[in-house]
Amino acid sequence: MARRSLQTWLGRASSSLATAVSLLTPQERRQGRVVMAASVIAALMSALMIWSLMPFLTLLSDPSRLQSDPTLMRLHGLVGAPEPERFLVLLGFLTIFAVLVASGFQILRTVLAAQLLTELVHSFGLRLLRTYLS
Repeated sequence: MARRSLQTWLGRASSSLATAVSLLTPQERRQGRVVMAASVIAALMSALMIWSLMPFLTLLSDPSRLQSDPTLMRLHGLVGAPEPERFLVLLGFLTIFAVLVASGFQILRTVLAAQLLTELVHSFGLRLLRTYLS
């Protein structure tokens, strides 16, 4: 019973989505694809930001892990094996940079989505008004 209702719901949602997409102009569809791509990139950047926090927090909580954690040892060797305190500061700056870049992509995604939504509201309103007046 639940499976049938889920299939019915998915069929209706798919039909509604197809109807909504058919109402868009080719330019609006392109803009929608750009917003979707920006959303995927922003999500990946957020995941990268979270991934970059883990080595920094690990080293910050226990500096002796620099000698025992393989990931931290690899990173330490990759940047030229500076003193542990300098490495912690460098890792902190890299983490801040990752947070700023991910936040920038989130802002870009939000601006693009808001711009698309504003243009869609205007476009649909204009088309409806033309239809009612003709």
